[in-house]
Amino acid sequence: MEKIVKVWFDANRIFIMTDAGETLSRPLEAFPVLMEATEQARLDFKIGRFGDDIRWEGLDEDIHVSSFHEKAEPNPDIEIGEYLGNKGGHPIGCPPLLLLMFI
Repeated sequence: MEKIVKVWFDANRIFIMTDAGETLSRPLEAFPVLMEATEQARLDFKIGRFGDDIRWEGLDEDIHVSSFHEKAEPNPDIEIGEYLGNKGGHPIGCPPLLLLMFI
């Protein structure tokens, strides 16, 4: 498995460089927590000890290297439902499907 050796951002994307010298990127829209975070918070990360993930402790966010191999760009109309579904529902306990009816 390839390892992440470098992480950086521009205004709209997150980039990584692997130990094979490959540069990969994803739009920040794919990671809503990072998209909403301050620049300072985005830069406060650690690459995991196995080199296959990135952890933002202050944001409670993790991204695996495999996420950078996805080719589809996010669709904001779909992503909110998937995001809430992956998180197990809205923080107040509303089931994701019910919440989507009102978004």
